[in-house]
Amino acid sequence: MPTVTIEGVTITYSLAVGVALAKATVSDHGLGTWLGDMGNAFHQWINGDPAQGRRHGDHTAWSEDGPPGVVKAFDWTPDSMARFEPWLLTQLRAGQYRESCKFVNLNGRQWSGTGIYQKTSDDHHLHWSYLPDAVDAAVNPLDDYYREIVQEDDMDPKTPVPLPGNLPAYLGTYTPSAAYLWHGTYMYITRVDAALRAFIAAEQVRDAATDQLLREGAGSPETAAILATVRQEAAAVRDAVLAQADEHLRDMAAALAAAADPV
Repeated sequence: MPTVTIEGVTITYSLAVGVALAKATVSDHGLGTWLGDMGNAFHQWINGDPAQGRRHGDHTAWSEDGPPGVVKAFDWTPDSMARFEPWLLTQLRAGQYRESCKFVNLNGRQWSGTGIYQKTSDDHHLHWSYLPDAVDAAVNPLDDYYREIVQEDDMDPKTPVPLPGNLPAYLGTYTPSAAYLWHGTYMYITRVDAALRAFIAAEQVRDAATDQLLREGAGSPETAAILATVRQEAAAVRDAVLAQADEHLRDMAAALAAAADPV
């Protein structure tokens, strides 16, 4: 187990699995700035003085709710608060980390593990604390954020996707901040993108088949019947994709409404 000496006191400790994984994610991908896990003297003792007694936060090896010897919190500055904050609050409100997150401090506010506002905070970075029962859980929100948001942004630009004409009506049902609005639109586009790409690929296959049929027997009743069937199938696929797009849009609006800042 690692040890650290602070103010002349040597402390033996281990990191919660999620803390170690988050630290590795930041190192591997150059994601934001890792601020630490085992805290400094002022995290450990009253006024930073071992003689004045221990403090018992999650940056210590003696957190009040245990387990003994385990540091179960980390501090990290996001690469972009504008995209990280709404993403995290949406995940918390959706129950994504219900079984592992004790609470978070972020951007001057404290939130419960389910995204309920608690109080103001002096932390303007991310402070994440794991529940005592989750110190062995391989739960890593920074890796989730990297895969779901950062990697998507770093990919080659996607084919432009037209938003449905009823987008303003959905967005008018709540009043999120600009950051929430951006995040919701972004998530909507990325979710619908895969379905639209599949639709386009199917259309290309059908177009090729139609061209072949026309070359082989243009004008025959059989060809006309086949083409009519192809067109009907294409219309059905298009309608299904658009229905899915609307469903995703409603999901996005609901998630953003739930994540709206209550302060």
